[in-house]
Amino acid sequence: MDIDNWKFFLERWSRQWLAAQTLLDPEKVDEEAFAAGTLGFPAAGEQDAAALEHRLGTALPPSYRAFLRVSNGWRNAGRSVHLLGIAERVHWHGDPPHREGARRGSSGCPSQAGHGLDGATTVR
Repeated sequence: MDIDNWKFFLERWSRQWLAAQTLLDPEKVDEEAFAAGTLGFPAAGEQDAAALEHRLGTALPPSYRAFLRVSNGWRNAGRSVHLLGIAERVHWHGDPPHREGARRGSSGCPSQAGHGLDGATTVR
């Protein structure tokens, strides 16, 4: 998905989510997102994406890079996904952020086994 499609899609999702909040119990509303008028966050810069690629040791998929140029993460992406895809929090699947270096080989790059984004928050 390119940046224009992400922008349209995420803006539409936010509008629909905001409209639905009037039907919910006020105690269940995400007040921060409601006040911001969006489920998104400010866009990540090129430096953020480059830092993430360096930390992971691999290039990001173009669609995820485009997503980051629109919003550095997303709130309430589903019933069990409360926060999605924030560049600073993405890590290799199975490695908590504080243990990430444990899987790095002599090249300094993470293992390539099972490579790919898992929900845009962890990489396998």
